[in-house]
Amino acid sequence: RQLIDAAEALSRGDKARVTRENADRLAELHQNMSKDPKPFLKKVDQLIKQQTMAAYGQAAKLLADLRDVLADGTQSTLADDKAQKLREKYPTRRHMISVLKKQGFLNK
Repeated sequence: RQLIDAAEALSRGDKARVTRENADRLAELHQNMSKDPKPFLKKVDQLIKQQTMAAYGQAAKLLADLRDVLADGTQSTLADDKAQKLREKYPTRRHMISVLKKQGFLNK
């Protein structure tokens, strides 16, 4: 739970909370993201269900972080695939789609 809280703080851009003390947590978070991305994908779904602009931004940032962590692994397209599935599931949520595009998703 603490790792997901740290990811949320990072996705909100809460740099004050991401200090040297949290650097180890962040490294552990990235390691956990690469080992098992499912809890983070579940968190993205929870954020999207909130249907707020802030939650869409947090979800997009979390997906971008996940994409960066998984870039060299076998699951490198997982975040892009999730973004595409969100677009297909919620085609009328224009702000969600816009935020995902700003994070570099859905450019195909």
